[in-house]
Amino acid sequence: MRLKNMTLSYNLSKELIQKIKLQGARIYASGANLLTITGLYFDPEVSTGGKSEFRVPPMKTITFGVEISF
Repeated sequence: MRLKNMTLSYNLSKELIQKIKLQGARIYASGANLLTITGLYFDPEVSTGGKSEFRVPPMKTITFGVEISF
């Protein structure tokens, strides 16, 4: 099982947006390669070719941000 991409976001309430005089605002977090569950001791997407090649598995990336519309 693999969780490759996920994004969670929250749109600020209209009352709060109007108080700070914006059109819209959103807070979000996004992630890539967050979870890999296998019955193996390695990541099956990393090719070993039968020998030790010291390949780097896909990096986990987490991004946070704020999107504002004036």
